[in-house]
Amino acid sequence: MSAQVGEPTLDAALVAALDRAAASGTLLVACDYDGTLAPIVDDPDRAAPLLGAIDALADLAALPATWVSLVSGRSLDALVALACPPRAIGLIGSHGAERVAPAGAADREAGHDPAGLPRPPHDEAAQLLKELVAEVGAEVALVPGSRIETKPVGVAFHYRLADPVAGARAADALIERLANRPGVHVRTGKMVAEFAVAGANKGEALKALIDQTEPDVTVFVGDDVTDEDGFAVLGDADIGIKVGSEVTAATHRVASPDEVLAVLARLIQHRSLRG
Repeated sequence: MSAQVGEPTLDAALVAALDRAAASGTLLVACDYDGTLAPIVDDPDRAAPLLGAIDALADLAALPATWVSLVSGRSLDALVALACPPRAIGLIGSHGAERVAPAGAADREAGHDPAGLPRPPHDEAAQLLKELVAEVGAEVALVPGSRIETKPVGVAFHYRLADPVAGARAADALIERLANRPGVHVRTGKMVAEFAVAGANKGEALKALIDQTEPDVTVFVGDDVTDEDGFAVLGDADIGIKVGSEVTAATHRVASPDEVLAVLARLIQHRSLRG
């Protein structure tokens, strides 16, 4: 398939891998959201998906023997509010602490039951989460431009709009104070530090989804440090795609969310041709 004028051109090795994935018996496609389907923006509450991105995932999910899921550090409520995905697309939120398995065509064919959401934190963890929210909130009050994001099992300190030196210093201070507190799990990403009372990560969640759906090939696309946990669980037949130039364990790389759309378009075109 030749690229249209203005359409991103994928490298030959990635195109060959995608065509192999499209021809596989059962396919799982999992994508991060921010920086992958939605460009990074200063205000995370305005991180809209690229035009056509969710439709492309829905088109994939409608194909036989094809599973599709979003995989995000955002809470499920925030992810749904921004992405507005159809029910056919599975959801992994809060780095895997919240999960809803994909439904739709593959669900009907294979007879799999969707996974339910986790229980809320028990009393001790809920109290710890309140303390973490208070700690992060106090730091936000000291750093203009920073913001707090609360999640069902964690809280994040964002500093993309803050002075970068002051924001990084505040994030380091929070990590130093909270990392060794029993029951606290620390994650860092692009201009964010997160503190959770559940130790789930994207790798564990993706592995659980793989075990449930039993694909012949998994395609996982992500851009952030936390997506490396997902790349780490992929097998030799699977395809990891890193968005951006940072060091990665992924086997392939694209430059931007626009190229992620080209990846999805390639999979749709060639998988639709399967007999």
